[in-house]
Amino acid sequence: YYAPNLAAALAEARRVMKPGATLDVVIEYYAENEGTAFWPEQTGVPMIRLTESGWRGELERAGFAEVTSKRVVDSRGLGDPVRFRPSACYPDWQTWNNVHSAGFLWLHAVKPR
Repeated sequence: YYAPNLAAALAEARRVMKPGATLDVVIEYYAENEGTAFWPEQTGVPMIRLTESGWRGELERAGFAEVTSKRVVDSRGLGDPVRFRPSACYPDWQTWNNVHSAGFLWLHAVKPR
């Protein structure tokens, strides 16, 4: 989501991969994870925000096959609220909880042979 030109970044990833190689990407910043919506404004870093199906579509448009996505929640849990330290992306415990509960988006794709 940091790439200024997502199509070009995915095309370059595909170009350097061997046929049959897999691409696995794990992201937090996607449309269904509402707790991350404020990140670009908060951090001053431009980010691409797509839906889960939008990310799959971008991979398919870039020429990848067998594109799948899955939500993955960190099995270690939220951690100890007493030890929580606010940051730009997690300003409070509730935001951390919301982002964690939504899970990471795991995208998987294959460069066709």
